Amino acid sequence: MKKVAVYIDGENIPAKEASKIFYTAQRIGGMVSAKVYGIQKDPGTKGWSEEASRRAGLKDIRLCGGPGRNKVDKKIQKDIAKDPDCADVIILATSDHGYAECVRDARNKGKKVIGIGRQKTKKLMEVCDAYIRLGD
Repeated sequence: MKKVAVYIDGENIPAKEASKIFYTAQRIGGMVSAKVYGIQKDPGTKGWSEEASRRAGLKDIRLCGGPGRNKVDKKIQKDIAKDPDCADVIILATSDHGYAECVRDARNKGKKVIGIGRQKTKKLMEVCDAYIRLGD
C-alpha cells in the first residue's frame, strides 16, 4: 500500500473541496499525514479550521502575523522538502503555480506528485505526475 501525504494551501483551495481531496488520497493508499495551511486570523480559511476539527488526522497549521508575501507557500514548500521519506505519494492541493520547483524536487527524489486545484495553474499542471481539476 502506498503512503500518501496531503498538503493543502488553504489560502486558495476552499474547504468545500475537502471531500474530493481526501477521496483522492484514500483511492491511492494509506494517508500518513494531512496538513492544511493558512494565516492565523484569516477569515477566508476559517472553513478549513472547522474541517480540521471534524476530520480526524487533518492538522491545521496556522502561521502567525499578517499575510506576508508567499508566507504560506514557503511553509508548505519547506515541509515537503524536509520530510521526503514519509510518503510515496504527495498530494498538493493548490492553485498556485509557485510550487512548480518544489514539485520537481519531490519528483527527482522519487515521489509521485498529484496536484489538485483550479485550471489556471498550467505551470503546476505540467510538472505534476497527475493533476485533478476542481470546478472553476
